[in-house]
Amino acid sequence: MKVSAESKKKAQIQIRELQSEIKFDTRDLPAAYLAAKYREKSYFKPAYQREVVWGTDRKCRFVESLLLRYPIPMLFLAESENDGKLEIVDGLQRISTIDYFLNDELTLSGLKKLTLLNGFRFSDLSITDRNRLEDQALRVTVLDRDTSEIVKIDLFDRINTSSLKLEDAEVRAGAYGLNPMMQLIINLSDDPKFIEFTQLSQKRLARKENTELLSRFFAFSYNYKGFSHSVKDFINDFITIQGEDSKWDNKQKESKQTEKYTSELFLDCIIKVTTQKM
Repeated sequence: MKVSAESKKKAQIQIRELQSEIKFDTRDLPAAYLAAKYREKSYFKPAYQREVVWGTDRKCRFVESLLLRYPIPMLFLAESENDGKLEIVDGLQRISTIDYFLNDELTLSGLKKLTLLNGFRFSDLSITDRNRLEDQALRVTVLDRDTSEIVKIDLFDRINTSSLKLEDAEVRAGAYGLNPMMQLIINLSDDPKFIEFTQLSQKRLARKENTELLSRFFAFSYNYKGFSHSVKDFINDFITIQGEDSKWDNKQKESKQTEKYTSELFLDCIIKVTTQKM
């Protein structure tokens, strides 16, 4: 269908009108300042916001990211019409976590990088690290007080629903990208023979379900007795342990490992195909 000149003109006017509804400024605010404002309720949770729902593992992982100085997604606040307080449009989980940690209400656990900090509270850090964390600036967008409630709710909805949740295999492919076992799994899962065997659709291949299937195959083949309840953690632990094995130390050893896993995979595939045809 061809779009008429009149329709284009009306569409342009609509864009301009709706753009004018949002006025904002961007600030860099220290972590300690954000925590203090949240604790004294100058920054508050509006009705459309969910409650504090992060578990300890996610809170600790976020604090670890702060300590490592990793980039943190932007926070969104909005000026209230009357009392000058700020609504937390997006960022409640992050701001509340900073508040809990700086006030010694969170004990670090399950850290994967800063493993020596497991069991630490904020007060256990060195004075240098405490000061750095308190002074660490987070980027904040503050919506003008004239921003309508409808626009704020729409913004919250778009931020929290626009991104597609990553599958475990997609996360693992990125997080374990340098792990030789993970690299081997990715390469084998893209092998035409394996793809033909699995008969996955292009949509499922795009979400790396072939990699997930192969990760499960090797993890359960080698360590099914070690499985307890979480498939994701079970596979992550298997890949971590196998990837750290000294058998990958040089090219010759790596080649032998590759040959070993490859032969086991395709031998199993051949057996299953033969069995199905009998």
